[in-house]
Amino acid sequence: MHYTYQWPVTTDGSHSDGRATVPFLCTLFQETATYHADKLGWGFTPLKAAGLQWSLSRQRLEIEKIPRWKDIITIETWPSNIGGITWTREYKILNSDNEVLGNASSLWFLMDRKSRRPVPAARAADVSYLTWILNALDADFLQSHQIRELEINFMAEGFIGQELTVLEEKTQKNSPGRLYALIRSDNVEMCRLKVNWESLK
Repeated sequence: MHYTYQWPVTTDGSHSDGRATVPFLCTLFQETATYHADKLGWGFTPLKAAGLQWSLSRQRLEIEKIPRWKDIITIETWPSNIGGITWTREYKILNSDNEVLGNASSLWFLMDRKSRRPVPAARAADVSYLTWILNALDADFLQSHQIRELEINFMAEGFIGQELTVLEEKTQKNSPGRLYALIRSDNVEMCRLKVNWESLK
């Protein structure tokens, strides 16, 4: 799955002669990767809830033509390999004429926020279950509540093309707790989530 985002080359991202700086381009790679991770359900919020965070291990960049101040450039990115504890991500820099200005790749791993140790890449796929459940909830409810406590149990895998259903029930009457279940189209329970919500009102 490819993802693209357009960025302007800013004054603080340029040399005095107008050429974009390499640190500026690397920042755009990371920002675009962050947006894409959010789209895939592996962004900051669900990872934090699961006690995880992304850590950049390595980055490589090849520039054919440097963009300049005020140029609008497109960063295209996609995950190219997931294995073990590492994730590889590719990038292209394109100008307004869709010409390739450069290519890059980066190596990421997931880190446990408490132990500061890498964790298997498969754990992030499970985190996407949390995102799917939260995305199914009422938008007004999510705007007026925040998660105070969360417990999630991963029970089965999901497969491409399957429809998913989210079931919800209260843990007790007048309780802030809610139970959620993510159910596959073959009635297999993939994930069970217990959340204590806090009202922001």
